[in-house]
Amino acid sequence: MVVFGYDAIAPGYDELYGNEQRQKFALVCSLLPELRPGTLLDVGCGTALARPFFPEWDYIGIDSSRRLLENSKQHAIALYQWVKKEKKEEEIETEEEKEIEEKDAELAFRQRAEKDLSLIQGAGEALPFPDRSFQMVICISALHNFSDFRKGLMEMDRVANGLICVSIMKRAARIIEMLEYIDEHFSQIASAHEEKDHVLIFRPKR
Repeated sequence: MVVFGYDAIAPGYDELYGNEQRQKFALVCSLLPELRPGTLLDVGCGTALARPFFPEWDYIGIDSSRRLLENSKQHAIALYQWVKKEKKEEEIETEEEKEIEEKDAELAFRQRAEKDLSLIQGAGEALPFPDRSFQMVICISALHNFSDFRKGLMEMDRVANGLICVSIMKRAARIIEMLEYIDEHFSQIASAHEEKDHVLIFRPKR
């Protein structure tokens, strides 16, 4: 996986690409079949914008850009804000908790959120995980950055024990090769055209 200039643009990444990436994750979620939450690997995770879209999954993100990963903590916080508001799993009514000042509660909230976010710096072409260790693997708007997209897809195939979801930028120079490779080596389940990306959900052919 190639870093290109992502370390340099990391401070403004979410402002530049956040909204369009969230739209892609929302589309992915709408295409997915009903699944019991399990282990999820986000390849080329960037600032972990996908994390709040999969709040019940055991999430691991991997990206080659150290600075993008460093900017990801806010998305873990967004996850717990979602849990607290929608599922209310954090509502434990004890006298001790009631006495905690709001600022201390918020600090504890943020610390727990940051602890929950599991991120690794590494390359998509050499995923440091055992075979078939993830129920789902996603790679959104990242495949065109791989130095060897075939090797990257082979690695996703290796670690996936279920679905793989990839979005490919329509302006990617090798998009035809990527689509043909996926069609040849995987069993497609669903697809959609987003404004800038082709979104594909498939299974390994085993």
